[in-house]
Amino acid sequence: MSCFHVHVKVVSRSAGSTACGAAAYIAGAEIFDQYYGIVEDFTEKEGVVFSKILAPEYVPERLRDRTVLWNEVETNERRRDAQLAYSMDIALQNEFTPEENKQLLLDFVKENMVARGMICDVAIHIPKAEKGKPANPHAHILAPIRPYLPEGRWGAKQRQEYVLDANGQHKKNVKGRDMIRSVPNTDWGKSETLRYWREEWANMVNKKFEEKGLSDRIDHRSYKAQGIEKIPQVHEGVSAGPMAKKGETTGKKLWNEWVRETNAALLAIPSVISDLIHQVFDEWKKEKEKNAERGVIYSALFEQSIKEMEEIERKHPYRNGKKILDVYERMMDERRRMEQKQLYTMEDITSQLAHAEKVEKDLAVVIAPYEELKILKDKEEALVKYQKFLPVFQELCSIKFTKPKEAFKEEHRKELRQFYWAKGRLEKDLPISSFEAAGKEVKERIEVLSEYLEEEYRNCGIRSVREEIVALRHIKTAVEEFAPGLTAKKKDDVPELSQPERVSFRAKLTEKKQEAARRHQTESQRNRSTEEQQRMTAVRKRNKDEIS
Repeated sequence: MSCFHVHVKVVSRSAGSTACGAAAYIAGAEIFDQYYGIVEDFTEKEGVVFSKILAPEYVPERLRDRTVLWNEVETNERRRDAQLAYSMDIALQNEFTPEENKQLLLDFVKENMVARGMICDVAIHIPKAEKGKPANPHAHILAPIRPYLPEGRWGAKQRQEYVLDANGQHKKNVKGRDMIRSVPNTDWGKSETLRYWREEWANMVNKKFEEKGLSDRIDHRSYKAQGIEKIPQVHEGVSAGPMAKKGETTGKKLWNEWVRETNAALLAIPSVISDLIHQVFDEWKKEKEKNAERGVIYSALFEQSIKEMEEIERKHPYRNGKKILDVYERMMDERRRMEQKQLYTMEDITSQLAHAEKVEKDLAVVIAPYEELKILKDKEEALVKYQKFLPVFQELCSIKFTKPKEAFKEEHRKELRQFYWAKGRLEKDLPISSFEAAGKEVKERIEVLSEYLEEEYRNCGIRSVREEIVALRHIKTAVEEFAPGLTAKKKDDVPELSQPERVSFRAKLTEKKQEAARRHQTESQRNRSTEEQQRMTAVRKRNKDEIS
């Protein structure tokens, strides 16, 4: 089956790659990297059937040696993040013989790359085909980014130019200096050049198909540009094969499997049932119009899941299959929940969410002793700290002279601070004389509440209600992000008010706001207890007297 794939990437040090390592890999050779002082050995790599260096006539013979060429490329670059070479991958055709693929590749490289002054290290790989799958013959082309000039030396990758304005004058920066930009000396890295290479390769392959009398054709354009209703696959990368042998999977692999099955199903539909397809399509269209909002919600959930899967793929490139499957299963659970509850519109979801929140609020009354348990645990912590740091406080009180007392306070500042916090916390509810006696009672009460609450929490069903609230809120968030039109208020839904009605409405609204503010201020003043303020003042004064 004919296949088009032409992909170009940059070999750079910032990505942890080396030119010698890339060259040794594609050629299945051993190269000593003089820049790093290491040996790149890929002599045991299987499937390398051809490798050769192609270069313009003026390039010296020494650069046709792979070790010399790529060591010079490495040593020419001094930056630790330098870009070293262009790496191109090209899919070869199973319909051609190995010799035909080889000749076609060499002609392409000579006419389109060497003719531009590029030095190209070319290799062909024909790995062993997996059981039940077609062979994957492909080619690698590695070319230095820095050009080799006819003068017999390596040239510059880019040059500096002044930035000019519309009048042809030098632009100035904020410091008043001439603005300068870097311009590549070649067009090898431009997107237009890549598009030209892709189109030229497709034309050469199609011409070969025509010569052999085959009906197969390849196209460098995307499915969308060709007007083909087909889902494109994504490139899995070199790590996909070894991971599959270990029983591991990736999001890209799962996606490609689904795409292959879907595309195969689309292609397998025979033309004799086209009338039935149109009938099914018409019914689907009517159902879609009837439940358009439900379809938008499902689409929003799908988009949200795809976004989360891509984020997982970005953060965890390997061993992420379980996380991606969890996202997919959560999406399906939410869709099943919508079907079971018959939630087909945002109004249904919002209403169900409000009901679930009300149920949660009612059930929270059943487990309200949690708040008492929290207070008791706080009191228990205060009792422990009070008993722990009481000897420090007593020692402070036994010191009579000012300077020794101040020094002791400075030395034990942290312990005294915790003691004062514990003492103040306990004095709100207990007299000082009953601190120790209250400790046992507090512990017993905590044990009773803990046992009671555990049983109540298990039997009241609040956990399932909270799970439903989380799911509904996630659906609502997905719709708000990917289908905001469903949550926005439509203009037609808002009744029009006349000018006098709008003025009257605003006046009433302002009056209600002012009345609410006055009521809030009055209640705040009423709740502020003068007796509590006096008691706290007396406590602070007593603490101060005890320290003195």
